[in-house]
Amino acid sequence: MSELVRSAVKGAAVGWTLGASQRGKKTFTRLTFFDPVPLRMAQSDALDSWHVWAAHLKAGKPPEALADSWAACWHGRSEEGGFGLMNLRRGLRPGLSGAYANPLGEGSEALGRAVFWGLVFHGDPEAAARWAVASASIDHFGDGVAVAALVAWWTAIAKPGTSITDFVAVANALLPVESLATRSLQAALSRGTDPDAAKNLHLTLPVQLGLVDTAHAALSLAWIMCGLQAGVTTWGSGPMVAAGCGAASDQTSMVCGTLATLLSGGVPEEWSGVIGDEYVAGHSLVGIDSSRSLSALADLVVGLAPAPVAVAEPAPAVVAPLPVADTTSAVEEPSADGSVQEPEPVVPVVDPTPVVPQPAVPSSTLLARMNSAKSNHSGRVGDFLVDVAYLSPPAVKPGGSLQLQLTMTNTGPSDQAVDPKVSVPDGWQVAHRMQEFLAQPGRPTTFVMVAQAPADWPARPTTITLHIGDGDFPLPVLAAERWHAIGPFANNEDLGYEKSYGPETEQRSDQTLSSRSGLPLKWKTEFVPGTVIEVEPYFDGGPGVVYLFATAKLPRAGHHRVFAACDAGVVVWIDGKKCVGYFDRTKPVPRYGPPYIGECVVADSTKVLVKVVRGREPVGPLYLSFYNEDGEVVGLSDFEVLA
Repeated sequence: MSELVRSAVKGAAVGWTLGASQRGKKTFTRLTFFDPVPLRMAQSDALDSWHVWAAHLKAGKPPEALADSWAACWHGRSEEGGFGLMNLRRGLRPGLSGAYANPLGEGSEALGRAVFWGLVFHGDPEAAARWAVASASIDHFGDGVAVAALVAWWTAIAKPGTSITDFVAVANALLPVESLATRSLQAALSRGTDPDAAKNLHLTLPVQLGLVDTAHAALSLAWIMCGLQAGVTTWGSGPMVAAGCGAASDQTSMVCGTLATLLSGGVPEEWSGVIGDEYVAGHSLVGIDSSRSLSALADLVVGLAPAPVAVAEPAPAVVAPLPVADTTSAVEEPSADGSVQEPEPVVPVVDPTPVVPQPAVPSSTLLARMNSAKSNHSGRVGDFLVDVAYLSPPAVKPGGSLQLQLTMTNTGPSDQAVDPKVSVPDGWQVAHRMQEFLAQPGRPTTFVMVAQAPADWPARPTTITLHIGDGDFPLPVLAAERWHAIGPFANNEDLGYEKSYGPETEQRSDQTLSSRSGLPLKWKTEFVPGTVIEVEPYFDGGPGVVYLFATAKLPRAGHHRVFAACDAGVVVWIDGKKCVGYFDRTKPVPRYGPPYIGECVVADSTKVLVKVVRGREPVGPLYLSFYNEDGEVVGLSDFEVLA
């Protein structure tokens, strides 16, 4: 089996290279081979990330510590990953790090990473999916995590003879019934082996699911299934279909390339020979050397496979003796010549139906972990696995409260007496019913806690600390961003985008302006989570123009890019200079690129003014984020009151 896994590593690289040239395309392309034909493999963030996971496994660290390895060794600036790393810097842990203020958290960038777990734990799909959930939750949530778990499971069970029916059975057991991923998979399956299935579905499925982000993991799952249905026993058909769907084609084609290799037994020379054996690394790894060749990477993956568990020889089966015919009551009739015939022995009937082993199904523990990832902040303290569910958002305003559910599970071999304590910052109040308890191995103990900030809290990030034995577990408290809003102003005949209103010239707390209905308007202080800001409530159900203003700080001064996207129209001024401005009735895709990106240079204190325009239809959230010169996603802090 190790040779099959070794071949699958090459299949993953070939699949990635095939799909890389189609990434981001919005129309379907019918491919017949590499287009263009490469000279070597395309650089792959997914394959680079395998080296982080490999180092983690070699160090003997548990799944709950993957985020620590990721933060220390990975400096990639990919879209989903950028928000995940920002949240890790804030102190949030998976899955909250993947879900909080992450507009791209249901994207597809965890799929290629999930392939690694399926190959390392090939034959053990439960372990593969468990690790895939832990790694995907760093910077994803929802379908972004669920589809990654499914990809890992599929990879772990794929081998010659595995059927699409096997894959579908797992998907039905693993994916949440009402999820977009489930609906997407059903849509792909309904098209069967129709050669135009992917092309036709590509036109209709995003609209059917109400998705504007073509890189959403649910759509990627449909393209993977279309690839599988195009051919599971030959290599090229599936990856070419997935690559032709564009969007996250590098991820989907990589998954199909891996599965095609495992199902067919290898990668044809016509495909693998083109890219050769050279490994092309990127610049995201820190403190870890990448492989020099694809063969070396394959050796690395195969060498990480856990040793097979020794199984005791089964006891000899107790075979019941053949039943003996009861001859005592039988009347032996003499034959014609007077001799007596002996009775024929009775032979037992053996059921010829073989016992068919049932396929593994996801455990309840895995399903619970996958479904709760969005709000959980998880880690370890000694033998204890700590899961903290944030029942309210982690960003708190002055006088606001934070509700937490703390679950502690003893993973050690014996009972432990535990007397948990909690420390809160000065001025905070806390209520809980934690008390000393006996923690039995594997048995979770849960407490609920409420912490309240003082009314004069300066709204700066802080930490609540849970003490368990000799260890501490930090519970980060983020500060809600202090913005000032004014509006709505009139948007007559959709001219509001071009028209200048009073807030564009000055922003003062004593400023009084006229609203769209003629009533006086003044600035109101609003505390929002940041990055994703719900602005529809400010419009009172009708068309208009609303302004948001803040004076705050970025981690460092200098050159930055600002990203702003919202329905209809948006304008952003940074320190009085217009950086972003567009008017478009198309629902925005919150991914880095025009027309949502602008350049700016910020000082120690930054004034941010945002104008949002609404037409007749309600508007979705405002997406607002900043990127420093290194490409990191960074957030505003130290918000000031309006002068």
